[in-house]
Amino acid sequence: MVTAGCNEKESLYTIESDTGFMYARKQLEEERQDDYDAIYEGLMNMDDEIKVDYMEEDELVELYSAVMYDHPEIFWTETFAYAQMDFMIFGSWSELYPHYLYTAEEAETYTRQLKEKSEEILTDLPAGASDYEKVKFVYDHIIDHTAYDTEAADNQNILSVMLNETSVCAGYAKTMQYLLEYLKIPCSYQVGVTLKEQNAHAWNMVLMDGEYYYIDVTHGDAAVDGVQDGHKTYAFFGFTSDEMLELYDVHTAYEVTDAVKDNYYVKENAYITDIDDTQLLEIMQYEENLRQRKLSVKCDDEEMLQKLKAYMLDDNHIFVLLRQLGIEVHSVRYVEYPALGVITFTY
Repeated sequence: MVTAGCNEKESLYTIESDTGFMYARKQLEEERQDDYDAIYEGLMNMDDEIKVDYMEEDELVELYSAVMYDHPEIFWTETFAYAQMDFMIFGSWSELYPHYLYTAEEAETYTRQLKEKSEEILTDLPAGASDYEKVKFVYDHIIDHTAYDTEAADNQNILSVMLNETSVCAGYAKTMQYLLEYLKIPCSYQVGVTLKEQNAHAWNMVLMDGEYYYIDVTHGDAAVDGVQDGHKTYAFFGFTSDEMLELYDVHTAYEVTDAVKDNYYVKENAYITDIDDTQLLEIMQYEENLRQRKLSVKCDDEEMLQKLKAYMLDDNHIFVLLRQLGIEVHSVRYVEYPALGVITFTY
């Protein structure tokens, strides 16, 4: 393994000591994993320079990004400079010069605060929680305690969510990853571009009960009218790889999966394969008991979604169901996510 740093100081951290999922590392060729490890150890020790095998800029960016994607706990750097060394006698190598956002003392203080905050948050998680319950707990907590703000400080790392409670997608997704690592739930950081808005975006791949699912906690933090104000949707909790490709141009490696068992709507009995007033009333009553006036369901395909929408809105049938529950309202709004088969009515 290449030694990180120019002073040959003793490393305080090794890749073997890390217990994270490290999905990005697994995608690298074996010879590049040693360079990944050198970057990881150098960043954990906050070395001024990190020596790796000679490679071109795009490969260096890929390696640095892989480390950052796998390690949300490394919040003290985002970018680096580099130099190429090529000597007839000594050989060739590349040197990375990380840009550190904080001093070692500041990083240590924030790391301690993050651990304390994590323990405080996860104290409320019930003992014996299932994988699904753990992931939903973290999903809910992040949405309930974070405001989306493009001007948020540290919005590319976990400090923004964990300590400041304002962030953008990078902070949301990295915090999801960070807290799930505490709970021993494998979680990777995914990046790409949204197909609809053509915006750079980040989300997560999560392993629940032995199967992979995709979760976009940022897009979960949205009111039905698109204003992010503390409301949430579960449309983005536990979708498949095919559904993911309907939403994003994916730039990172991912697992192909059609698992639905731990999708929110399947788990909460709000998955629609046929139109049944009894099922719809049960879902509406469940939400009413939670003091949430909405009907949110996932249909088994887009055709069923459109069929359900027409059924509920034509002849105002949703008002018929509401009156059966003793609810009198004068207007209903709805939002649909055709790529995910989800429609939500609020009243």
